[in-house]
Amino acid sequence: MSKYYRIANGMNTDMDVTARLFALAAAAPGAPAILEPASETLSFGALADHARRTAMQLAGWGIGRGDVVAWGNGSRAQTAVALAVLPASATIATLNTSAPLDAVCGVLARLRPKAVVVPPDGDSAILRAARLLGLTQIAAERSTDAGAGAFDLVLSCPTASLHDGKRVREDWACLGATSGATGRPKIVPHGHRQIVRTALATGARLAIGATDLSGNIMPLHLAGGIRNAYYQTLLNGGAVNVLPVGDTEAFVAACAAGTVTWM
Repeated sequence: MSKYYRIANGMNTDMDVTARLFALAAAAPGAPAILEPASETLSFGALADHARRTAMQLAGWGIGRGDVVAWGNGSRAQTAVALAVLPASATIATLNTSAPLDAVCGVLARLRPKAVVVPPDGDSAILRAARLLGLTQIAAERSTDAGAGAFDLVLSCPTASLHDGKRVREDWACLGATSGATGRPKIVPHGHRQIVRTALATGARLAIGATDLSGNIMPLHLAGGIRNAYYQTLLNGGAVNVLPVGDTEAFVAACAAGTVTWM
């Protein structure tokens, strides 16, 4: 188990994403955390167990806080779970899975991650970019009995990047990107303390709590999808319903079913 995971266990819960999630899981292990259409709900207790298991696995591969793991898996529910569990032991950089090859290569060349979690599609731009840049590839296999978005990581193609990857600040939980509307996308760091403090302040202002369910239809590589639609509910003890991107019909259906209270 990495020293960073042990530190997170003892950190102030308004300073660290992992510490906050562990505290929520200890208080209400059976409370819903991640929802996905047609899947069993993932609880806070299961999410915390997932974080512990993933931290130990990544530490075994030499990955710790400050090491970048680029997440290019196409499953939105798995991406949501990854945004919760990977910051325990790494800095997760969520990628735009619909970007063309040259754009993906450009972002990965700037990130210089230790590894890339690639989509199952063998011809995806993210997989091809990882191969072109000689980056370690990790597969995220669906855990069928653990709830929405749960996954098992498999080191499918280790390379020298596991030892040569770029390091960033250890207190950066994740990296996102801008839309690129004014030029090439900018890499945006989201620190542990920044994420938690903002989420708690927003939660207090809007009275977001354990009975709330966020309807997330925003891209999970952009700040709005990461910070506003995801962490702001989850870190206040509410659940996130991960719906298809921009799918208003799915959103309306979720509202009618009572599985969304705000967005």
